[in-house]
Amino acid sequence: MKKFLAVVLLLAVAAALFRNSLYFSAWQLSSAVNAGDLAGVEARADLEAFASLPVDLAVASAQTSADDASGSAAGSLVGALGAALGGLINVAAKPLALIELRSRIEKRELKQLLGPFQVNDLWFGGTQSLDGSTIVQIKGTCVDKKNPKARIDTSLGLVMTKVSGPYLGFPIDYRATGVESASLRALARQCDIGAKP
Repeated sequence: MKKFLAVVLLLAVAAALFRNSLYFSAWQLSSAVNAGDLAGVEARADLEAFASLPVDLAVASAQTSADDASGSAAGSLVGALGAALGGLINVAAKPLALIELRSRIEKRELKQLLGPFQVNDLWFGGTQSLDGSTIVQIKGTCVDKKNPKARIDTSLGLVMTKVSGPYLGFPIDYRATGVESASLRALARQCDIGAKP
């Protein structure tokens, strides 16, 4: 009987640890996306932050192209203009992009997460901590910028922010609040963003 109680207690502790973990929140978000559950996705992700990602990727691509222009004054100007233009486009287009994003979630058309980046079936690729948030590496593929006929393996850093629950801080959840800027720039450098996924 003591062994049985010990096993039950151990299972209860393991279940509680899993429930309050980043892995549980990531699994819940993935399940909601796969089910086309818009309310479930909105509870676990800041959709306004993700609605601007196509423009953010285009801006990151312009900036990496400007950086590749040997650090010249013209290259810096192109990068600054691209960032300013991207900000204006985001302000104007975000409401429509948000409607489109919600529609795609409900139709289960989010296999293509961001432009040329296509999420693999096994998308959870590890974590790292950064400024109070956790970066979850999502594995995927994209069209190679150097060889447009090939796809390459790549990843994107999803920012997950801790949210304390109503009962003495429990249960703990994590909410997707954006994409790590460094991984967005790396994606823009590796991938042909104009290619069809």
